[in-house]
Amino acid sequence: MSAEENKALARRSLEIINEKNLGAIDEIYGSSYVRHDPDAPQVHSRDDYRQYLTGLCAVFPDLSFTIDDLVNEGDKVVSRFTIYGTHSREWRGLPATGKKVSLTGIAISHVADGKIVEDWFNSDIFSLAMQLGAIPAPKSPK
Repeated sequence: MSAEENKALARRSLEIINEKNLGAIDEIYGSSYVRHDPDAPQVHSRDDYRQYLTGLCAVFPDLSFTIDDLVNEGDKVVSRFTIYGTHSREWRGLPATGKKVSLTGIAISHVADGKIVEDWFNSDIFSLAMQLGAIPAPKSPK
């Protein structure tokens, strides 16, 4: 695939979340899909990913991604993005706060045969925990 086709696929992988179109996972991700994500170590397949996103969309029903940058090198695409959502249900033992949150992240997607077969994903989960009050925010210097 060309660099532009790879970038379009990576873009589409984030847009399915905005559209809540989890049925498109099978169209975008290869059958041997593997995700490397320290925040979601339970995701090892397309089905795991679909289940993970279903849960995440229940907690943050207005969950959306904005793509800030896409860079292609060979068979890999780097996506830098911002995630937005409203904390509407319990998340990891933290009761719903109703707070609107945002955090940044980066994904590196490996593309083969027209599908994403592997992702390395990191998001600023620490920032999210601070925004939700799970951990204290740092004090401003005086």
